[in-house]
Amino acid sequence: MAQEKSAKIISLFQREFLRKGVSRITVDEIVVRIGITKPTLYKYFESKEDLFSKALNKTNTDILTKMDSIMNTKKEYSEKIKDILRVFHEDLHFADEDFLKKLEFQAPEVWEEVQEFRRVKFPALFKKVLNEGISKGYITKDINKELIADFFIYYVRNFISYEPLSKYNMNVSSAYQFFIQIFFKGILTEKGRTYF
Repeated sequence: MAQEKSAKIISLFQREFLRKGVSRITVDEIVVRIGITKPTLYKYFESKEDLFSKALNKTNTDILTKMDSIMNTKKEYSEKIKDILRVFHEDLHFADEDFLKKLEFQAPEVWEEVQEFRRVKFPALFKKVLNEGISKGYITKDINKELIADFFIYYVRNFISYEPLSKYNMNVSSAYQFFIQIFFKGILTEKGRTYF
């Protein structure tokens, strides 16, 4: 019962507050919006930072779980890539560079956990994505998988967000297509590739 209650609080916090960062949220605001009392909040979490940390970790875990599930489907490879992009847009679009810089100072321990996700957990799973493409002959073997994974997450976090899409008059679907075009096909023609 206690685990279910804390999970529900985390889920509500994810939806209502996660993108705001730690410093812009008050405990009073949290309990009012989620519909609990302060004693209830502190029964399950040491502080708002603790709640924020657990909510962010759950977001990261959700992303990895969804990605793994996508890769285990029998969909076409290109469709899997689109689905993965969609997961990132829906679950992590708030985590731009400004968010991460503030997080580093506001909650350094949480920031370290995010860095762990970026440096280790995500690249490990994204290698699975690349390896499938390599095994099917879609992607060249001569690539730095760690670098490609870093580039992928950087792009998704900073481009597939509401502001850039609005700036370039792009919806999410067209942004996916643009990413696949640039990331996988490049911008050079066959003639251009021989020139460079």
